[in-house]
Amino acid sequence: MEKPSPKAGRINGSVQSQNDSTPRVSSSDSTPTDVATHYWFAALEAAEIRFALLRGQDLESRERAGSDLDLIVHPDDLIGLTDCLEAACEHSGTHIVQEFRTPHTLQIQLHGRTKEGKHTLLTLDIHTAETCFGVAYLSAERLLAVTAIAPAERFQIDGNGTAPMVPTVRPGWAGLVRFLGGFLSGGKVHPERLAFLKEAGPRECAAIRLELGIWFGATLAKRIEDALLCEDEVSLRSMAKRARRALLRRKYRYSPLRSLRETVSTTYALRVRPLFQPRGLCAAFIGTDGSGKTTLIEEVQKFLEPHYRDGKNKVHKLRPGLLPQINRLVHWRKSSYTAEDCRDPHRAKPSGAFGSALRASWYAADCVLGWPLRVLPLRRRNTLQIFDRYYHDFLVDPERARISRKSRVTRFAAKFIPRPEKILVCVADPEWIVERKQELPPHEIHRQANAYFDLAEQDASLDMIRTDCDLSESLDQALTALFRPRVTR
Repeated sequence: MEKPSPKAGRINGSVQSQNDSTPRVSSSDSTPTDVATHYWFAALEAAEIRFALLRGQDLESRERAGSDLDLIVHPDDLIGLTDCLEAACEHSGTHIVQEFRTPHTLQIQLHGRTKEGKHTLLTLDIHTAETCFGVAYLSAERLLAVTAIAPAERFQIDGNGTAPMVPTVRPGWAGLVRFLGGFLSGGKVHPERLAFLKEAGPRECAAIRLELGIWFGATLAKRIEDALLCEDEVSLRSMAKRARRALLRRKYRYSPLRSLRETVSTTYALRVRPLFQPRGLCAAFIGTDGSGKTTLIEEVQKFLEPHYRDGKNKVHKLRPGLLPQINRLVHWRKSSYTAEDCRDPHRAKPSGAFGSALRASWYAADCVLGWPLRVLPLRRRNTLQIFDRYYHDFLVDPERARISRKSRVTRFAAKFIPRPEKILVCVADPEWIVERKQELPPHEIHRQANAYFDLAEQDASLDMIRTDCDLSESLDQALTALFRPRVTR
């Protein structure tokens, strides 16, 4: 690829000199993450970073919520690329909320907020090579040699309709990468990704055919090529496992030590490290009945789920749920509560001192044991885990679990249970809660509302969310708290 000159690069559709390389982007026309991307592309060009876009730069990706941006970068330029991104975030008002590394990939999530309270998220998948079970088979150097300068239409400015011009992997090779991603990992064949070979030019097809032969051997490569030209999904699925074994066998034959090192490093990064540095987002929403907690959770979930879309997102009720409910345990796996009973959280009197201690210990044990067995396995992936109530609710309202308010075990156990990264306390004016929902007596609602407010004031690690305002304002407060970098106090 002929590298673009840093002295005269096309940014946002206009030629700029080396002394004026900052893109002219109006924050009113673009989202904060779009502005950050504009600055980033300009900084990468000025620093002569060898990179190219793989996927997610078209208008279709812009309209699809949660769509990622995939890039390929030369391994020697990875540090420079991340340095440019940090500088772009400082100039655009965005910040990095999550990083996840494997030997050949770096996933970065950006968060931005406008003055009007609109939040945007953008996930960057940065590759230094394409891999199969951690073993690299298509290097960045090979893909960077088949690029062309093209507009990144996803990040065009609405005001004048121009888009930044950046290196982009040619459609044939980009289609090959997309197809192989699912084909080699799990035998997934997407029909819309099979036409890339027909659309590629003769020289591009010949180069792709040569690469297939290097990876899979001449015979199997020919069968895969014929199935692609015929768009035969059934044949491709039947060849997926054989293709994966052939590729890994050839890689281990010609570079055994390197392949073994890549496999071990990737396994550690994907399976072991997330147990200590979980991925994704885990948050708990606590508050009194009628405070609008459930409605807020639904809005947060609706906004965030597209950005954590591996199918493992989950909303937990109060606890991980490893241990059964005490009522079901006592009544032989059958609940003695009716739907009418559940409308009154304080329908039963609290147990005595010993019974309250047992109940508090039981729920604490569920959090301690259920966290590594129910929550952490999901957090090995980039998932969204939300708790609708958590153990901290027992500090304010223990009577709903028939725990005496005088029991000291509840507060003692709260010091040892695992905590989500963010705990949001939903507070509201007691009179507003009484008018909205009356599952509890008014005097109890007043007591709990004040107690939750005091709890948020006393614990600096908790974030207070006002829910007695417009829902959009509450959502803005919640998202700001969820993505605010935690400051050590």
